[in-house]
Amino acid sequence: MKVLKKVDILSFALFYSVLMGMFGVIAGIFVGVYGLIASQLGTLTSQITDSSSLTDLVGPPVVSGPEMGSGFGLGLGLFSIILFPIFYAVLGFTFGIIGGLLMNLALKITRGLKLQIEDVV
Repeated sequence: MKVLKKVDILSFALFYSVLMGMFGVIAGIFVGVYGLIASQLGTLTSQITDSSSLTDLVGPPVVSGPEMGSGFGLGLGLFSIILFPIFYAVLGFTFGIIGGLLMNLALKITRGLKLQIEDVV
């Protein structure tokens, strides 16, 4: 058995940044699909309801119709798919540095972590 005594903080932060960036891609896809579906459902319900009776009760609509729903859903989808991975990666790097420091402290206190490593041919 080998004992892990210390981790390289920048290496750990880079690893965690890439890992969190991958989670950001997954989260961005989910949020993008949700936004697209929600905006299309909003467009569908605005087409089904009678807008003249609603405007009498609430007032004039600000912006409604299919053009608003599609644009909002597409914008949210592109925003989340592009910016979520970047945001998650930056946070992952930051928390990777903090986690690496805490891991080194914990490894020092516990005298290391025993690992069984095998060479594969």
